[in-house]
Amino acid sequence: MKKIITFLIVLLTTSHSSFTQVIEELCEENTDGFVVAMREFNGTIYGAGFFEEICGEEASYLAEWNGTNWEASELALSDANHSMKQIGDKLYFANYRRSANDTSWLYVYDGTSIEKFGDGFIYEFGGGNWPNIYDVVEFQGDIYVSGEFNRAGGNEILGIARWDGNEWIDVGGGLKQYIPGASVIYPHSMLVFNDELYVAGNFRKAGELDVYGLAKWNGTEWADLDGGFNSTVYGIGVYNDEIYAGGDFTGTQNGEVDLNAFAKWNEETGKWESPGFGFAGLTSQDYTFVHTITQIDTMLIVAGGLKNLVYDDGTEEVCNAIVAFDGTNVNTFEGGLEGQDVEAVALTPEGDLLIGGGVWEDGYWGIAREFLLPYEIETSNQNLDENVHINIAPNPFKDNISVEASMNILKLSLSDLSGKTIDLPVNDRIDLSFLQTGVYLLQVTTKNSVTTHKIMKE
Repeated sequence: MKKIITFLIVLLTTSHSSFTQVIEELCEENTDGFVVAMREFNGTIYGAGFFEEICGEEASYLAEWNGTNWEASELALSDANHSMKQIGDKLYFANYRRSANDTSWLYVYDGTSIEKFGDGFIYEFGGGNWPNIYDVVEFQGDIYVSGEFNRAGGNEILGIARWDGNEWIDVGGGLKQYIPGASVIYPHSMLVFNDELYVAGNFRKAGELDVYGLAKWNGTEWADLDGGFNSTVYGIGVYNDEIYAGGDFTGTQNGEVDLNAFAKWNEETGKWESPGFGFAGLTSQDYTFVHTITQIDTMLIVAGGLKNLVYDDGTEEVCNAIVAFDGTNVNTFEGGLEGQDVEAVALTPEGDLLIGGGVWEDGYWGIAREFLLPYEIETSNQNLDENVHINIAPNPFKDNISVEASMNILKLSLSDLSGKTIDLPVNDRIDLSFLQTGVYLLQVTTKNSVTTHKIMKE
């Protein structure tokens, strides 16, 4: 008999979360700077950020997950890091400088050594702003970087650059000016989706087009997304083929939609809308912002300087630093991490969610154990027959599913992840159109086996 696995997965509800999973702190010894990025590369999960000490030992802005805890990496970065991305068979590091009138570099790791890539970036004028690279992606076969800079080599480049094989060059006139309220122009994060490059940050114009914090580039020209937002957009991500944006905004720039730091793009209407909830401070002094939006398995992780979850129906829930979202429902990890910001997440091979963040010179490392387990699971039925094969299709589904087995099916039952269960008819085609979008557990009983399968309604 195969190893029996206890299945644990997040139940998300549109009101208050009933899921009891909590985040445990790792590495209680000092980490002297916050954690900004995590990335798996060649079988190793790396954590990077602003720290020169990790868990009480010296480190150079880079840590490694050893399967139990974090430790200083044998690799070393010369400067703080804001983003890591794998492009091809190499890992790229976006360098963050913490002094004015300096040079910022993109670094690349080929599995052997870390080297500078191309010319360095500077902020040649503008009141002593720091030259920083915030993000790096591959788009249409080329490497792009975004950040707080206006020159590389002999070229004037405003906030975003493309590597043409020999040097960094301008992208469509660059990203310039700033959204009123912040005097620093910084394209903060990038996303490639449907053969378009999306750039988010604090900038008013892309080329000569007003975009207010979010623009997309098709390789030839810039376009806006319904005029953008009324303040900075820090994060952008895709979940279930829909674009989400987060930052510290309270609405769209045109004033048509009120928002709480979080928005979803409606492709049919060409408008931003609320995903059903957003984030606000618990007090008027709280600075609330969404920094990171990323999909982990079937969940969308939203993280940053979060304080209070505000639903569209007016109900509220404490949600410090991080939540998980399944497209309809929200899990707050029992209130999250009070006093922390979260910017980095990664999933271990065991299904644990690693969490990194902190507040400036005080880094934080945490873990949500068994956040997600393998797609198909088994129960503890002692008569389990390994020769029984189950096929469920389609999965994910919209309205109906078919369940086939190599033995006669005696019973089908469906549970939501709170444990509420209903019996289903044993038919060739089962109507599940009455279900809300989300994740469910389907239990299939035959004479010699009982197996449980995760299914998802779109």
